[in-house]
Amino acid sequence: AVDTWGTEFILDVPEPILTIVGDSLIEPGGDGYASSGEVISLYMKVTNSGPVTAYGVVGQMWSPSPYVEVTVDTQRFGDIMPNDTGVSMGSYQLVIVSTCPRVYEVPLILEFTDDNPYSHDWQDTFMLQIWAPGEILVVDDGLKADSISLFLKALDTLGYSYDVVKPIRVDTNLLSFYPIVIWSCGWNFPTLTDEDQAHLAWFLDHGGALFISGQDIGWDFNDPNGYAHGDPFYEEYLHARYIRDDTDILTLIGVAGDPIGDSLVLSLEGGDGANNQQYPSEIDTLDGSLPVFYYEGDGIGVIRYADPVKGYRVVYWASGFEAINNAGDRCEAVSYTHLRAHETRHDLVCRLLLE
Repeated sequence: AVDTWGTEFILDVPEPILTIVGDSLIEPGGDGYASSGEVISLYMKVTNSGPVTAYGVVGQMWSPSPYVEVTVDTQRFGDIMPNDTGVSMGSYQLVIVSTCPRVYEVPLILEFTDDNPYSHDWQDTFMLQIWAPGEILVVDDGLKADSISLFLKALDTLGYSYDVVKPIRVDTNLLSFYPIVIWSCGWNFPTLTDEDQAHLAWFLDHGGALFISGQDIGWDFNDPNGYAHGDPFYEEYLHARYIRDDTDILTLIGVAGDPIGDSLVLSLEGGDGANNQQYPSEIDTLDGSLPVFYYEGDGIGVIRYADPVKGYRVVYWASGFEAINNAGDRCEAVSYTHLRAHETRHDLVCRLLLE
């Protein structure tokens, strides 16, 4: 008999490695984002990080999300050489359903095949950003988390949609999506940088509505030691004249007949407010602005202005709006139609700016 031997071995055959590296979105809104109710087109970009060429690449797309329907799910990418990128020859078509949340991420899965029957199939996931602007942009400029939450809770209660950003993210492109900006200045300096002022000036010149609050805005723009001392934005756009840094008064009395302040008496200490007011400033009206609240017994604390030419509107609160101590209660206010309503602290501003 002759002995025989056998052996087994595995031959490691080089293969392509395909992954998603980007996309090109075409959507009807023109804002560069996919939004609920839109039909969008996606061109996908795929790279080959393997050592050999992938011939005749085909990508099929699907999603486990209930918020998207992929109506054109297959596209060709052609041949993709090692360390090269291929783009789908046609666009994937997707419908974002109307019930999709305003801010959301939809997972899109691409499964790749090529002409080599011995190649593995590849799969990669791409997260499609769904976004549409809220009614209001809230700029959190230095407030502590528990203080800015007083703004947001009020907006939640009132049913307004909003987006919250830090000042570093604000530019004219972002501002162009919003009719209303709420800018809350914490006790930090500069209260408004040169870039902040330029962006807000553009926003107001284009008819926007601004509510700005902060106890040291006036000091920063008008005191020789202020970071923004001498900048014209304070008078030209807030339409305010600075009187003094600290009234040491924490009660505001609404101006009779004013659409915001009428019949209201507000305390800036205690209760469920931020209780953070050290320097509530006194201001005066300038070039057509009107008083909204006086400090109890002395000086103006809040003004408003509507520009007759450019159409912009400003409410300037020269203390910290977050310190109003009755957020959990409802305060009686008079609307533009003089109907009585129970409204929280943010209704005072949103009623004016949304009208």
